[in-house]
Amino acid sequence: MKSQIKITIYNKEYTLKAEAQDEELLKEAAAVLTEKITAKKQRLGVSKLEDLLAIAAFDIVVEQLRSRETLDHATERIGKLNYLLDQVLEQDQPQVQKENE
Repeated sequence: MKSQIKITIYNKEYTLKAEAQDEELLKEAAAVLTEKITAKKQRLGVSKLEDLLAIAAFDIVVEQLRSRETLDHATERIGKLNYLLDQVLEQDQPQVQKENE
C-alpha cells in the first residue's frame, strides 16, 4: 500500500506517494541529490537551482552509466569463468567415472 513520504531536496520539502518499504531509499536518494547540488554550488559558483539540478542530474547519469559498464564487464567475466570451469569439469568427468568403476 502506498503512503505519503516526505523528503527534502536542497531545503525544499516534497511529499511523494510510495511504498512504505521504499521510504529509507527515497530519503537517501534525496540526501545524495542535495549533497551533489551543494557540492556543485560550492565548486562551480553556480547559484541558479535549475542549473545546479541539471549538472547534478548529469553527474548522476554518468555515474549510473559507469556502474552499468562495470556490471556488464563483470557479468562477461563471470560468463567466461563459468565456461572455463565447465571445460575443466568436463575434462575431469571421464577420470571420475573410471575411478568409480
